[in-house]
Amino acid sequence: MTRWDYSENTPNWISGYSPELPLRDKLGKLVNVEGKDIALTQNATFGSNFVANGLSLK
Repeated sequence: MTRWDYSENTPNWISGYSPELPLRDKLGKLVNVEGKDIALTQNATFGSNFVANGLSLK
């Protein structure tokens, strides 16, 4: 279960996000990669923008 709250009683209370390592490991097994190579984003557009902004187009 993911926890996205902003309570001071949680480890990532400033950002509200946590690395979700167990979930990423499970997803990695489905697509045959390591969990650390999985990126979780808010939605598909958000993820696509990360990729597009990281490309060096000349």
